[in-house]
Amino acid sequence: MKQMMRNRSMYFVVFCLLVCWIVSNNCRATDTSYRPSLKSWMFSPIEIRHYKGTLRAKGYDVNSVEEIKRATKDDKSIVRINALLLLSHRIERESIPTLKNALNDSRPIVRCTAARLLGIFGDRSGLDTMRKDMLEFTKEDWEKDQAEKDPKTSQKDIPLSLRMKGGRLLHALQAAQVLAEFGDVSGYELAAKSAMDGEPAHKSAAIAILSEIGRLDKSTLKDKGCDPEAIFISVAEKETDHKILECLFACVLTNMRPEPTIRILEKVQNSPHLTDKQRQRVKSGLKSTKERLEQEKQARKENKK
Repeated sequence: MKQMMRNRSMYFVVFCLLVCWIVSNNCRATDTSYRPSLKSWMFSPIEIRHYKGTLRAKGYDVNSVEEIKRATKDDKSIVRINALLLLSHRIERESIPTLKNALNDSRPIVRCTAARLLGIFGDRSGLDTMRKDMLEFTKEDWEKDQAEKDPKTSQKDIPLSLRMKGGRLLHALQAAQVLAEFGDVSGYELAAKSAMDGEPAHKSAAIAILSEIGRLDKSTLKDKGCDPEAIFISVAEKETDHKILECLFACVLTNMRPEPTIRILEKVQNSPHLTDKQRQRVKSGLKSTKERLEQEKQARKENKK
């Protein structure tokens, strides 16, 4: 029972963080590079205060670059993550060597943070690490492999999130999210399956990944055999959890082009599982997307003249 409660708590926390990130990122884009708003959000004043507060609580001088670098090797992963973020904000591309070192961190979430920051600075070397992590954490015989690699490693030495299959899947999806943010669709099949059949946290993470992939142009999606719109329409028709539908609405409205957004939101608004407030938000989002589409069409006509 305690294990089940821990699992549920972890999923709930991840779900809430994911939705907060999605809703806060209100910039739409359609190219294959990262969104400038991702960097803006990660380096926003409120986030910087949070990074500094985390390091100060551990006794680090946040005004010293050397101290921040020292914090990237702290024994707590949350401190290492905040240190990488603060260092990247402070010295930008000069932080690349430290970020590359962090790709070898023992914790997957630290590696994800390093890979994302490297990508923001134009260095895609972390994406190889993300592909490896995604494949590693979706192995059916992961525990057996770990035992063979190091027979002396006991279960208690493995982070809690990696002891559970569901936790490993979340880490795989986190890696797929980073890949998707930089136009890599390697995690498409994993995300598509998780969006349809996963636990709530898995579904939420998968929807975010698919919406990132959905930013690619139609010809690229077709060439790569990806159809996020079809997955989303199926989710909209079958999903009974209003929180997942909220996540779907937020992701699609944030990331995808107007045409597929309209088709998906029309399905979402017809779901009997939405709350009244959610349905009003979907209708509002649908209206604003249609207006945006008309504005874009008008702009294209004007440009042709």
